[in-house]
Amino acid sequence: MIILTLNVERRINGKVDPNEWVNQSQIWITTAGYKSTFSYQKLIQLLCQSVAQPDKAIVLGGSWRVPVKEGLLARNFLEDIKNDGTYNEDAFQREYESNWAGAVEGAFFDPDQFDKQRVVQLAAEKPKPTIATRGFYLLGVDVGRIGCTTEVALFECSYKPDGKIRKKLVNMFTFEAEHFGLQSILIKRIFLKYKCRAAVIDANGLR
Repeated sequence: MIILTLNVERRINGKVDPNEWVNQSQIWITTAGYKSTFSYQKLIQLLCQSVAQPDKAIVLGGSWRVPVKEGLLARNFLEDIKNDGTYNEDAFQREYESNWAGAVEGAFFDPDQFDKQRVVQLAAEKPKPTIATRGFYLLGVDVGRIGCTTEVALFECSYKPDGKIRKKLVNMFTFEAEHFGLQSILIKRIFLKYKCRAAVIDANGLR
């Protein structure tokens, strides 16, 4: 709601001063967290803007060394934190070194690795004629709650020389809050179109 009020230009005696640089200005303050969050994306956006438009945006940051240098923070306070039995190196890097972490602690997958694979040059609109001789298709279905979207991922699986299976995401289908009965029909159509070997459905939390 604060951003909405900033959209209204400040007026003096009913007039807007175009040279008032603080008009509609915003200040974003955050502690370093995880790269998969909105805060990090906003940081990157403002950093790019500060390069392209240095007169309109600036990004400031620092570590514990600045307040210690200026006498605002005692060095032994940091030493006590590191000697504490609950000390966590990753948390310290975020809180006092301003280093953004790549993934949530304990996460099974690294989101940075996912981001590197998020490019599909050409989606598979129809099945490959040769898929039956060298592989198969699989469906991954994340069923949305009532009012949420359901996502269907189509994977092309092929056999490697060593017998292992190589999996490649080749298409995505989104159902916008459709009735579960209609969703099942749409999923079956995709399943039959690509002659999938199996459909793996995540329906946790729907009951």
